Amino acid sequence: MQHDLSVCLKSGCGDRLSSSLKQHVRKLLKKNMEGFYGSDWPLQAKVKRKEMSSTDARYIFVRELRCGDAYEASTQRICEEGCDQIVGFVHYRFTLEEEIPVLNVYEIQLESQIQGKG
Repeated sequence: MQHDLSVCLKSGCGDRLSSSLKQHVRKLLKKNMEGFYGSDWPLQAKVKRKEMSSTDARYIFVRELRCGDAYEASTQRICEEGCDQIVGFVHYRFTLEEEIPVLNVYEIQLESQIQGKG
């Protein structure tokens, strides 16, 4: 089965996200999680907003490449030029638990149009 999905991944830190990127993350969280949390969503949204901008927060952003023939060029250049759209992210943190290094994944969120594409 062919899915015709081309993506690139970009990293980010919670305390260095642009306001537009924070807004996109909040919108995707609301779209995917508001129904799950129901009436508790306003409180959860507040908690998540604080978590996402922490100095400890780390991200991997999934960007869908939509440049047609431009994909043949350098993928790095395409990502940097913004010829793509954020379609998901992973929010994670490195912590110590009982002196053991641990990676905690807080969120994995994808836009509905790319879910189930492998």
